[in-house]
Amino acid sequence: MRHEGEMLHFISRGKRTFSAHEIYQIRAVNVLFAEFSSGRRIDILQKAHDRAVPSLEHVEKMHTILTSQSCWGPPIEEALNAMSSHVRPFYVSHVLAHELSDADIAIRFFQWAQRLPGYRHEPEAYDLLILTLIRLKSFHALSDVLSNMKQEGFDINRHTAVLLIRSFSHERMWKEALDALILVRSLGIKPELSTFTDLLDGLAKEHLLDEALHCYREVQKAGYQVKLHNFKTLINHLGKNGRLDNIQDLVRDMDKMGMYPDKMIYNICICSFGKGGQLSIAWEFFDRMQKQGLDPDAVTLSNLVEFSCRMNEADRAWKFIQEMEAKGYTFPISAYNSLILAYGEMKKPEDAWSVFYCLRGKGRQLGIESFNFLLMAMKPNTVTTSLVWDLFQLMKEERVQMNLLTYNLLTEIFTKPGWLQELQEIHRSMLRDGYNCSVINYNIAINHLCKEGQIDEAISLFQDMKTKGYCPDSHTLSSLIWGFCRSERFDDAYEIFVQVRAAGENPSLIAYSSILSGLSKSGKFNEAEALYKEMLDKGICMDRVAFNTMIDCLGKAGKVGRAFQLFKSMQCIGCVPDKVTYTSLIVALNQAGRISEAYEVFECLKQGNCEMDDAVFNSVMDGLCKSGDVDQALDVLKVMLNMGRNPGVVTYSTLINGLGKQGRVMEAFSLVGQMSREGLNPNVVVYGSLTNFLGMLGRLNEVYGLLQDMIMKDVPLNVYVFNGLLKALRKLGQVSESQQVLRIMQEMGCKPNTITYKLVIDCLITARDNKNISLMVEEMGAAAHLPPSDVYHVVKDIIGKGSIPTALALNKVLVKIMKAGQLSDACDLLQKMLANSITPILSSSMVRILLDAKRLHPSVLNYFTSSKTLHKFQGLTSN
Repeated sequence: MRHEGEMLHFISRGKRTFSAHEIYQIRAVNVLFAEFSSGRRIDILQKAHDRAVPSLEHVEKMHTILTSQSCWGPPIEEALNAMSSHVRPFYVSHVLAHELSDADIAIRFFQWAQRLPGYRHEPEAYDLLILTLIRLKSFHALSDVLSNMKQEGFDINRHTAVLLIRSFSHERMWKEALDALILVRSLGIKPELSTFTDLLDGLAKEHLLDEALHCYREVQKAGYQVKLHNFKTLINHLGKNGRLDNIQDLVRDMDKMGMYPDKMIYNICICSFGKGGQLSIAWEFFDRMQKQGLDPDAVTLSNLVEFSCRMNEADRAWKFIQEMEAKGYTFPISAYNSLILAYGEMKKPEDAWSVFYCLRGKGRQLGIESFNFLLMAMKPNTVTTSLVWDLFQLMKEERVQMNLLTYNLLTEIFTKPGWLQELQEIHRSMLRDGYNCSVINYNIAINHLCKEGQIDEAISLFQDMKTKGYCPDSHTLSSLIWGFCRSERFDDAYEIFVQVRAAGENPSLIAYSSILSGLSKSGKFNEAEALYKEMLDKGICMDRVAFNTMIDCLGKAGKVGRAFQLFKSMQCIGCVPDKVTYTSLIVALNQAGRISEAYEVFECLKQGNCEMDDAVFNSVMDGLCKSGDVDQALDVLKVMLNMGRNPGVVTYSTLINGLGKQGRVMEAFSLVGQMSREGLNPNVVVYGSLTNFLGMLGRLNEVYGLLQDMIMKDVPLNVYVFNGLLKALRKLGQVSESQQVLRIMQEMGCKPNTITYKLVIDCLITARDNKNISLMVEEMGAAAHLPPSDVYHVVKDIIGKGSIPTALALNKVLVKIMKAGQLSDACDLLQKMLANSITPILSSSMVRILLDAKRLHPSVLNYFTSSKTLHKFQGLTSN
């Protein structure tokens, strides 16, 4: 009989199938052999007999009990309990060796025996139970058995462990097989190399790459050398998953072993590193390949060209083709096609054309694919349209069989102003070749024209389409609606939209989104909201563009709560917000004064992976500054800088304005210096903020210095800047200079606002110059660009400070606010005039309006209804 190692080697390799009973007999004989070898002689023969052949009566009886039922239950357990006194450890082993047909019964029997008083399983029982579970493919229970075996202090038999690894591998339970291998290695057992390599290949092919690398390291620890085909398998699957660092480690290991990669491994490495964007390393592998004396094949050559083109190194690829062809190598046409397309994407149509003609000059048989690639290269370049026409003529001369892609590309290229005849010729050629000039072709052309802003050309083509009997579909109409909205011809867009609905057709999501955007931009927020509800009622699935449009619309309409709800709704349905979403929501919340919520949205945006642009940062900082939280706004600036973004003039002007309002002038000027260091020139907004802050502090010389700086830098002076200067003059009580500044403004064509007049009037009030105050009030009353309500509030402030303008001045203001229909202000001014004994002079129609409004104070009402004053209604203006 063969010794145990050889027998179990056969078992594990599948050369012979042994029963568990035979395995047990082999082990029993080996026990005898081991004890003879160790010199122990006491009752050896009897012991061997007892171990090898126990009482067949008890064994057969227990086996009969276990096989009498289909599942474990009280009948089995009661029958076994009746003979529990006869149970010995080697009886249990022999029963398990009888090849039970139910894994659960085998486990329950094993556990039943283990619970008997004073009973302890022998190691062979565990091995036999494991073999039984493997045979019955009950792998889920093996982990519990192995764990229990470890607790009892037993080690798994070497051959059982190896068989366990192979069984897991056979069932494609690769992780379990690796765990078994680790267990075997921890016991100091060294399986055969084939056990390792089979597992290594299996793990790699199942993309369990970390586990495969662990197995690879176990091979090395065991002192084996991995074979070339195993390296190939592992490197191939690592490459497919982008594990480039691991590939380099394996190649270095091959170098240390003195093992040379073959052509396939080099091709895998070149392909993997090329796809991973590490082109320089791909070229290094090619250099190694050549130094090793391996000839590159078509796969090697085309991969290097393709990946060079992807990395915008088309020139290098072209030079490589020329060098290798000079050495006698031939490149596949696909490599040339990649190069042609790359030159097109790099906006080098002439180079693409040169490569194409070089390929033709070599006498290579070109298919329609090469012509199509050249058309793709020509498509983004408008200057090459005439070259494309020449190419089209060449294709016809050489009778190249054009396909639908060819015609679609030609249609797209020639859909532009000035090429209508050529486009019609292409359509005729399509018909001759058996292709119908379908709605799709018209849609491509119309869509392209709309994107180019050629909406009138698109309409002409649309009319031509209908004239030739083609029925426009939803794509045609969506393109036109989108084009009209883009050109801000919202009425035309809405007209087409209404026609679509009237025809009983359902407009597309693009059409709805375009109309929503148009209504929002036109300020028709209620109509936009009604259209949104229509979309919901029809079950139209909103996309991000539609959500963004509606959030922006609701925000502009002041319905911030609704906008915020919509923001949450889009996330609930899995629509991921983008920077446009967040910007619209933050702006809306800031405008509504909900600054803390706007900042919370900004924090969510920071934590996500969404790109942030300057508009987001500026909106957040603007809201914080307006709420007085300038320090937090400065923290947002730090976040912006840490993210590598360069703040613009708008960012700085927002922060400078916020700092100035808090009197932090030095910090504001520090930011101005930072702007200059970054190459940014302050704009009129920045200068306006600085002049106003300095003006409030009365720092007149510094204000004049800023104005001089603006003039030197050709920055226009606006009313906001002049108001800053007037604030400084008011602070210093410079009356005549204030009036002079006002006249200079008017001469420069800079219209004063009510704040300008108020600042000058404040100086005049201080000087008690009532004459010039009245003249200022008259000017305000006559100025058409000043809002009547603002003018009235300036006059109210003047009267409140004890200065009473003349009757002429006050009557001019009264007429101005009456014409504007601001009756409440008019009544208030009338009362103040009468209280100061100033006679109001109004037309009879204006008096009638006031009487009908029923807002007059009783004293004023008595004045107007008195017969003594009715004849005075002769007015400054006509009825």
